[in-house]
Amino acid sequence: LSKIDLLKTEKELQDKVEWIKNEIQNFNDHADAATLKEKHTSRRHIPTEIIPLTVQDEPAMAKKSIMNAIQKLLDTQSSMFPSVGMELPTSWLESMAFIESLSIHGPDDHSNLDKKIKELTRNRSNSHSSHAEASEANNREKEINGSVPKDNNGYTDTANGDLKGYDGAPYPYIRREKLEKAWIGYSERQDTQKGDDESMNLLNDVLDLMKAQGDIIIYGTLVFLDPTFSASVMKALTDYRMTIDMLKSPKVATELRRYLEKCKLNYGSFEESFKNFINHGKLNLEVLQYLFRYLPIHFDDYDRIIRMLVETFAIFLSRKEVDTTLDGPTKPVVLFHLPNEPDFEIIKKRWPSDYPKDKYHHYEVRFEFPLGCPASLAGHFAASFHALGTCLSAHINGALIRVKESKSFIYARLEKDNGKTGDYLTLAIRSRTKRLDNSDKRIVWSGVKFLEIEKKETYPGLIYGEKVLCPYCKETGEETTWHWKDEST
Repeated sequence: LSKIDLLKTEKELQDKVEWIKNEIQNFNDHADAATLKEKHTSRRHIPTEIIPLTVQDEPAMAKKSIMNAIQKLLDTQSSMFPSVGMELPTSWLESMAFIESLSIHGPDDHSNLDKKIKELTRNRSNSHSSHAEASEANNREKEINGSVPKDNNGYTDTANGDLKGYDGAPYPYIRREKLEKAWIGYSERQDTQKGDDESMNLLNDVLDLMKAQGDIIIYGTLVFLDPTFSASVMKALTDYRMTIDMLKSPKVATELRRYLEKCKLNYGSFEESFKNFINHGKLNLEVLQYLFRYLPIHFDDYDRIIRMLVETFAIFLSRKEVDTTLDGPTKPVVLFHLPNEPDFEIIKKRWPSDYPKDKYHHYEVRFEFPLGCPASLAGHFAASFHALGTCLSAHINGALIRVKESKSFIYARLEKDNGKTGDYLTLAIRSRTKRLDNSDKRIVWSGVKFLEIEKKETYPGLIYGEKVLCPYCKETGEETTWHWKDEST
């Protein structure tokens, strides 16, 4: 249970702990029932111990508590960790050393790469104690930190405008196909007498093991040889301390001017893009390049990095057509940059409660969640409409958009439990026509389709109902709703 420093009283903490325990017990009871029902399936229980943590107030203690809990599980439930303590053949040690050495010397420096592989293989073979393994890890960390060009890796610490370096491996990631090619080349240089198939099977087994141990991270076709690098990528995008005023601080302004001159970018255009990123989470290429400017990421890999961030929910890809593929036209939205609350001044100006009814007509569809709406679903629902036009205001659970085609305004947002219907997502359209034109109808249908897809792919078992707010009643101040039947409603 993290962030307990945000809880005001001991009772709040105890209530949270009890709630989690009850949820775990319910899950374990369900697992037992499923095991009895399915003869050939055995569902594992979730451990019931709750660890309250505050990284902000006690970072060292938080880490120690987690490590102690993992060690306790190793001692008491070793079947959860089948690979721990496993004896590894020498060929596996060599393959692991190969992957580790790649992060230090890269795939093309064959002489130093081969030398390092032999050294690490020998050290691993001789390491029979945790002290020796810790010493080896410490030596590797020193070697990596000593070999990184400090003036080439870093990003802006937005709290004070200083540049701080990424001090991990010189080659923190590699494409899978390039890694496999380097492995085949190394095997041929060592004349191992293994065929390509046998050699690749060995490499794949070792990659699976190292991924399971957390030594590497694999996303799609990218292999992160230094797992901390993926965190650096995340941090570059999601640092909540970034502000528009940051660009005006002396250190950042000087560095930014040099950067824009080098890249031949216009300051005014960049500033506008940066404002859209900070205010609405909208991410375009020139902002992405700026945020990644000190990270060793090849430009050709940007698309792969974006896909990784989409898979980890750091970025949401808004599309004009909700059921298009990932390769279709998209507008990336960084949800972590959106504020918790809307800009009420903009909402009051652009979406007034007393709107001119002779110019605009209000249509609204509501999606009611009697058991509550998942937080991430609300954020994704609102972000899904960004690609339809110009975002006027955005927060984590809402977006006000001026539609490019119809010039209508749409306001998609989460309304919390009002005591009657529970949480509901609302998709409201203010149109210039008394009947929705085809483009606005497609917007309504895209909202319906989006939730259907999310339920199928991400939230199986999600319960919600669809209702249409009567537009005529709305104009008289009433809120009568009809149950949604089909697209023609």
